[in-house]
Amino acid sequence: MPKGVELRYDGVMNEVGLRERTRLAVRADISKTAMDMFLAQGFDATTVDEIAERVGVSRRSLFRYFTSKEEMAAADIAVRGNEMLAALKERPTDESPWDSLYAAAFSSDGRGPMSSKDRTLQVAQLLRQTPALQRFRLEKQKRWQDLLAPEIALRIHGDGRDIAARGIVATALSCLDASVDIWVESGGEGDVLDVFRTMIAAVRG
Repeated sequence: MPKGVELRYDGVMNEVGLRERTRLAVRADISKTAMDMFLAQGFDATTVDEIAERVGVSRRSLFRYFTSKEEMAAADIAVRGNEMLAALKERPTDESPWDSLYAAAFSSDGRGPMSSKDRTLQVAQLLRQTPALQRFRLEKQKRWQDLLAPEIALRIHGDGRDIAARGIVATALSCLDASVDIWVESGGEGDVLDVFRTMIAAVRG
């Protein structure tokens, strides 16, 4: 292949990659801003026009990234799963799958779904109090399983490790959701980490 063609090809690929990264960054900014507004003033009380104004784009531009407020909220929840995966990838592969999941969920470096307890409590309350967002609680479980199971499988040896990994991840995420439910019902009293530890200990026997 002529050198000029090769350079042009690389340039096009880099440009496409940059555009995609920019698009994802804008989506993340919009979804976080929208969630912040939902938490501050309520989901139903927050309008698309208000979100667009806060982000600094037109309503039409906003709809190039999201089709609805529900989708914005779902995207913010999805980011938490990606952050947990990033934290999980940094754990040693010879660590227990359970310990890795616990460390990733409660990462203290600002990542993971439980890294900011106040925000976690507020988001959990919002999801439970807003009928339009109920289905995202169920969808989150499946999406996070798909994200985390392959990484957990690296920590399991022998036949059937992919199946075992999905079982471990599904159980850990169910315990995490149940822990947050208990925490929300108590109004944020107590330590959700202790509740999660107790559940995991019971499951592991």
